[in-house]
Amino acid sequence: MSGSLSIDFFGTLNNDYGLWTDFLEEIRRDDIKVHIISGPWKSDLIALLENAGFYKDTHYDHVHSILTYLSSIGADTFYDEGYDSWYSTQEAWWSSKAEICKMNGIQIHLDSDIRFSEAFDNIPTRFVHINRLVRDYVDHITHVMELEDVDYQETLMMV
Repeated sequence: MSGSLSIDFFGTLNNDYGLWTDFLEEIRRDDIKVHIISGPWKSDLIALLENAGFYKDTHYDHVHSILTYLSSIGADTFYDEGYDSWYSTQEAWWSSKAEICKMNGIQIHLDSDIRFSEAFDNIPTRFVHINRLVRDYVDHITHVMELEDVDYQETLMMV
């Protein structure tokens, strides 16, 4: 089996390290390509992932930065020193993950921020909003995958 899945860092991966490290290891064993898509510049995002215990070729295959994507398409991005954060227009920001998924042929995107979901309406990637119920389900299927052969795509589509 092969396929692809993407997942956000802030609010998702960084909220439950143990759950996500186990899950990502299991689905990568089934030749599923894992993409991390989040806001920071790519080098900053890779550092955040490593500091949190997520490693390339163990937990993920590719990292995509919203800021890098927005810069590449010429969207305005700016740094606010007062908040120590980068920003762009609302429309560009909230549609960026869907566009990154579309460009990379990603089948499922997992994210805790529902504001990204609307942009997924007209692309083939399924958006899965991560909440407590979904986390519990991911925990359950991770344990099942550890014990037996499970089709992750079919299982996640049931969410």
